[in-house]
Amino acid sequence: MVFILFVLTAGAAFADEKVDNKTTLFAAADISSSTKELVKRWYLIGVDAWGSHGPTEIYVVGSSFDAAKELEDAFCERRKKLNRNWDLRHDCANKHHKIFRHMPEEGGAYVSSYIRPNLTYDFYTLTMGSSRPYPDEEDYKQTILHEYWHIYQHSKISDECTTDRRDKCERDKKLTGNYEKTPWVHEGSANYMGLLEYSRHVGSLRDMRRQMFRYKDRSFNNYFSSSQKLNEFTYDYERRLAYDIGTWFVAYLVYREGETALKDAFYGDLDKYGFERSFERNFGKSTEDYISEFTAFIAKNRNNKKELNKLFHRSLMDRDHRVNLETKKAFASLSLCQRKALQSHFAKEGFYKSSIDGLWGKNTKAAFDKSLSSNKLDQIDEGNLAIAYGLEDKCD
Repeated sequence: MVFILFVLTAGAAFADEKVDNKTTLFAAADISSSTKELVKRWYLIGVDAWGSHGPTEIYVVGSSFDAAKELEDAFCERRKKLNRNWDLRHDCANKHHKIFRHMPEEGGAYVSSYIRPNLTYDFYTLTMGSSRPYPDEEDYKQTILHEYWHIYQHSKISDECTTDRRDKCERDKKLTGNYEKTPWVHEGSANYMGLLEYSRHVGSLRDMRRQMFRYKDRSFNNYFSSSQKLNEFTYDYERRLAYDIGTWFVAYLVYREGETALKDAFYGDLDKYGFERSFERNFGKSTEDYISEFTAFIAKNRNNKKELNKLFHRSLMDRDHRVNLETKKAFASLSLCQRKALQSHFAKEGFYKSSIDGLWGKNTKAAFDKSLSSNKLDQIDEGNLAIAYGLEDKCD
């Protein structure tokens, strides 16, 4: 897999802006600067939480059909310049294949992965519409996080898929458990992790409770009366049940096993072991057994809000406590020289623009959190901090 970074010069039809060193945002001509800033801000919150993955291209589509059509044309031109093997007949927009033209009417959001054996430039796209949800709704922020979680998931799989629908795609099976994609963990974890990270950032569980119990009210009864199991629902059959109940399943899973077991262990093992083996390896039982256990739990507690609330309340508190307390303590454990050296390191990474004074403050904390996430050092302990950042040899 080869990644190349390429920035297309903006034209009248759209604007392109650098988001980070792996991401470029392309906005249709009718998108306001405030919407672009909103998308960039919440995208980077996802990057801070789950690391930077890409190359990624963000496309923001508005309400104008003509502007969406111009963005489609720009998308195709970009592809041709980046990859001589780009399939102009199937992968550029045409009469039967819409890339962005459906978005002004339909809205929504989605992620696509272009990881193919015939391409020398592999990349992801994250496309945001301007309705369902609308940019002035809180759901819009949660949706950006939901979609970025999908990029995180895709970043863990190396398999390439052809465009021939007759070919089985190992990437789909590893990500969802079946060649015919099943959304329960794939979409359930995107819903749950997006809601959880949003809640952490705003410091409130209000929206998470609202969404979770909305899923419960519209889907629990239908799930209990269904003859199908949770991992048998597909994108074409009972999609809503798969999303809604899948989100509750992931809440239950994270409550029982911990967030790290899902984010790092399970997804870290997917490429090597596949979905089922990674699931059993990291959660201690088969998918069938875990689904049975989960179903029994929600059946018993379907009217017990106190028990159901426990599934996501502890996760919010655990993450907040770890980030707020441990980084400050770890920083204080260093000598003054090492603290200054660490701030200088953060500055070189582009995360710190304040004084190199060795003092703890909001700018140092923000830079520390971003650096830990970027370098995948979230779980480092205090004793190994100086070694991890190469500080031991900088100060006598």
